[in-house]
Amino acid sequence: TGATGPTGTTGATGATGDTGATGTTGATGATGPTGTTGATGPVSQPAANFIINGTESPGVGNPFTLWTPFIGNSASITQAGGTFTIGQSGLYDIQVSLNFPNGGLGVAANGGAVIKGISSAFTYPLTGYASTSDGGGLATGHLVRFFNAGDTFQIQNATTFFIGNGVPAGSAASISIFRFADLQS
Repeated sequence: TGATGPTGTTGATGATGDTGATGTTGATGATGPTGTTGATGPVSQPAANFIINGTESPGVGNPFTLWTPFIGNSASITQAGGTFTIGQSGLYDIQVSLNFPNGGLGVAANGGAVIKGISSAFTYPLTGYASTSDGGGLATGHLVRFFNAGDTFQIQNATTFFIGNGVPAGSAASISIFRFADLQS
């Protein structure tokens, strides 16, 4: 047998074969470092609503006291014995409505109650009007005012008349209080 001849040239590459089966998943890698804390979102402003569900007739200059919390998101607006306390300084919107049943206000009465500052002196009369010939009607008011933390106020009767429920229960009186700005006075 003679000597092996030289290697011939490499032939052309053949076609790629089918992909093989996927292998098993590897172990989970280590947890990466914690990212930076994002910015704090907006804070909900304090808000509260109280109602009176029934008849009340305090004397002239005395506060309505039968307020019951109805809804709210803050412990910084409180009420005890008819005195409301603001727990957080800011610009507040106060809306009051009192229902004087028939015979309650008198025809064309001008105001049945006032928002009266206790810790700081101010008086804001509610607008009253008679909707029936025998004197039933509403006294309503809307006050925007800066309050300091700890300020107090009352809704005081300005007449000898009484408030009471209308057709729905809980409609004798309502007050909504909400803070909408941090502005300084």
